[in-house]
Amino acid sequence: MTEVVASSSLSTLSPTYSATDEYCSIPTTILENFDTVSFENTRAIQWMHEIPPRYGKPNDVLLLMAGNEQEQTDYLRGLLASSITMFVFFLVWSVLLLIFKVFAPRDSTNHTRWLSGELLQVDEPPSQKHQPYQYAEWLKYYQSVKRQLYCFRAVVLFAGMSIVVSAIVMSVGGTNALTQTLDAARLSIGLVHGLATQAISIIDQVILLNQKVSSEIFTLLEDVNGMCPLIRDPLCDNLQDLSTCDISGFLGDDLNDVFQMVLGHFAAGDRSVIYQEIIKAKSGLQDVQTMAVDAEDAASHFNWALILSMVLSLLLALLCLFIMSSLVFQMPKMMTCLKSRILMPIFAVLVVTSYIFSLLFVTASMATADLCVYKSSESNVDIRILTLLGRFRN
Repeated sequence: MTEVVASSSLSTLSPTYSATDEYCSIPTTILENFDTVSFENTRAIQWMHEIPPRYGKPNDVLLLMAGNEQEQTDYLRGLLASSITMFVFFLVWSVLLLIFKVFAPRDSTNHTRWLSGELLQVDEPPSQKHQPYQYAEWLKYYQSVKRQLYCFRAVVLFAGMSIVVSAIVMSVGGTNALTQTLDAARLSIGLVHGLATQAISIIDQVILLNQKVSSEIFTLLEDVNGMCPLIRDPLCDNLQDLSTCDISGFLGDDLNDVFQMVLGHFAAGDRSVIYQEIIKAKSGLQDVQTMAVDAEDAASHFNWALILSMVLSLLLALLCLFIMSSLVFQMPKMMTCLKSRILMPIFAVLVVTSYIFSLLFVTASMATADLCVYKSSESNVDIRILTLLGRFRN
């Protein structure tokens, strides 16, 4: 009668329980009812994933995470293709400027002097009164040089304004957005580190309690086994053989199996399979802590690089504004000397530095877009993150 009541009580508490179920199993209704807002690709993600040239190489970042060596190589080549193209353009442009500066004739006409960066020159005008024909020819040539000079200034002003606008857009829209994203990522990293620390603390308490119970299990069984000897039979026929312990008479066979498993666990002490799995879980959480610290350090360095790029871009914009103002307004001789001897070399260094940052940002943006882009239920950021975590675990 007792066994029937116990079984009915168990079925009442857990209506989905069966003898073949795992103990402490998670009801499937929890997972079935779990739903999140579907991710939608932004235009920036779509553009960076599809538009930059990869020259026939794949753009699936899963190939880098779980592909073979050839697939990983092909993806990396496609990822770096745009940066390499930009670098080649910059290199050819720099070499041409250097060649023109060094080898272009400086004593020839104005049609070629500008290639070496020399000022356009016009001879003194002849007398309009005594040489009217020569003066007319000179005036025609002077107007031509003046139009050429205006064209050069217009090109410089357009290029300078493009740099200024690009620097402002990068600082306000690009670097600022990346900094906010990085701050959010660092907050998530801190949350993961904190949760891992709390979990390790809980595991330490479980280990401590497990050790205490394991050291006292036989004493506890002996005390319980000797209780009420005139009313009931002892729980264990032989305390040295835990398989002789039986509570099925008043709690049922199922709970007796659980009782046997618990006794075996505590009796085995640190040799218990469950204890070993707890130790492995603690080790895994410590690895998570280490990964969180490394990620925090990397994020700190990347944040420093973002701030540096923003400062350099704004400084480059200020130099461009100064150079453009010198083309429009008359500058003192000292300012002209300062521009040619100090500011122009600094401007050249900043241009090279900006180009290097552009190469890095293009590569990072493409990799981020490849990671975040949503294609299907089998190709999205969740699958890629899980694949990445599985790779780290292995």
